[in-house]
Amino acid sequence: MDHGSQTPPAVPAAPVVTLMVRATCGSCARVRAQITPVCAEHGASLQVVDVDTDGASAVEFGDRVPVVLVDDEEIACWEIDDEDLVDALVAARRGTGA
Repeated sequence: MDHGSQTPPAVPAAPVVTLMVRATCGSCARVRAQITPVCAEHGASLQVVDVDTDGASAVEFGDRVPVVLVDDEEIACWEIDDEDLVDALVAARRGTGA
């Protein structure tokens, strides 16, 4: 048996957490500080997007910021529990969605 020709199992891509914010939003700063260590601990990248820099985002998210997305799927608005974020990250790694 030739073990050298076997391909290693696929490693799931790291989830991407996107935080939709406004520069003047105190809740946005609080949620960013809250989720940054959770993302780091679970190997997820964190992207912060100011909705006011893009007209389409400003229309879509309006006053609902902060909004948390995992792999482009909205999982929370205004507040998030760490456990809910971890659950969404685990689901994203498994490919089952948040």
